[in-house]
Amino acid sequence: MKRFLYLKVKHSGPRIAEACFQFTPKVSLYGDTHLYLEIGSTAKVFGGEMNLLLKADELLSSFFEPTERQWVVGDRMEWARSCVQPRDMWLPPGKQQGFFWALPVQQLAQCGDPMTLGEVEREREQLALFMMRVGLKRVGDFAGLSCDAVTHRFGNLGLELHEWVHGKKELLPPLYVAQEKIQETVDGEEIPSLETLLFILRAVLVRFEAQLKGRAQAAKVLKFEFVLESSAPLLKYLEISDPCQDTTSLVRLLQDFFRNLSWDSPLVCLHLQIAETVAYSTAQLSLFEKLENRSEELGKFIGRLRGRFGEEEVGVPELLESYLPEKSWRLSWPVSKKPTARGREFPDRPLFLLPKPTPFPFPDRYVLKPSEEVWAEWWNGGGQRRYFIAEKESSPSLWIFSEEKKWFIHGAFD
Repeated sequence: MKRFLYLKVKHSGPRIAEACFQFTPKVSLYGDTHLYLEIGSTAKVFGGEMNLLLKADELLSSFFEPTERQWVVGDRMEWARSCVQPRDMWLPPGKQQGFFWALPVQQLAQCGDPMTLGEVEREREQLALFMMRVGLKRVGDFAGLSCDAVTHRFGNLGLELHEWVHGKKELLPPLYVAQEKIQETVDGEEIPSLETLLFILRAVLVRFEAQLKGRAQAAKVLKFEFVLESSAPLLKYLEISDPCQDTTSLVRLLQDFFRNLSWDSPLVCLHLQIAETVAYSTAQLSLFEKLENRSEELGKFIGRLRGRFGEEEVGVPELLESYLPEKSWRLSWPVSKKPTARGREFPDRPLFLLPKPTPFPFPDRYVLKPSEEVWAEWWNGGGQRRYFIAEKESSPSLWIFSEEKKWFIHGAFD
């Protein structure tokens, strides 16, 4: 048996439609306010139909106040709009017809194909008023008439409506396809400070999270356009090293990203957009280890650090092909899955290097063991370095080199 969830909302129908993809791929949108979800084949996935409705209600709460939306669950979508009540309605399987037929005959104006209801609604309302004048009070009174009686009294329009009331017509609703970017605009008068900005953005990101889940995507780049009253717009881009959907993670990134943000003119509005996304997939988690969870937590932490200190300052070491030790690595993120090839076998080198080699005035106090010789690139002036491991009792071994008859310390061994 087919089951439908009908949602009547005051605005933002396309955004709700794509957020509902996390419940079912069969979502149809008519106008900007009428949504239909076929949930008969997916309700069991969510632990039953009522559990699915709880999740849908939670989703709607992030977009609207309770008075701004209504929903009806039933067997036939052509009756759904007629069954809308001040309160949300859940009609058990097989019970929608009895409820519908007991409604006032005026509700016939909302029965039929959602695609054409706007065109025939006025004519239907006039027909329903005429039915009331001839003594029909309930939808069931009209349904009980024979086809010949309906045609004789109400013409072809009445006969077509009679077929809708008896469920003799089948609908093939067009499926909604998300096309626009995920974006939202906030009024500048609502943002007097950075603290308020983060508070407002949390609510916006909750809605973004719902849309991302519906699209099965994760945010990779966020674009912020601060429209100022008397200055050029201020553009900010946040590239997320570990793309995600989670609101809490995104808010933490923004706390660091906006730490030193300021604007020199009254703010008119803020345009927030997810400029780039990637496909979202959850890794299969081990039943016995938490390595995947730890990796995810590390990724989020590194993402926050990169947002705060800069993408060139935080990451993990990646080997590069260079003879000079200080140029043979760089910071990168995320971690490359490809093994780094080495052109040759390297001699022993310390784990900890100084940011920059510094003069070493006491080589004669250490025992020097030759380690390796390297050559600087010719385009940087060339030159030869002779490296030694400097050892001394009760002291860590040092990594030093000689260049142009001068000694420098470059690192230390544990």
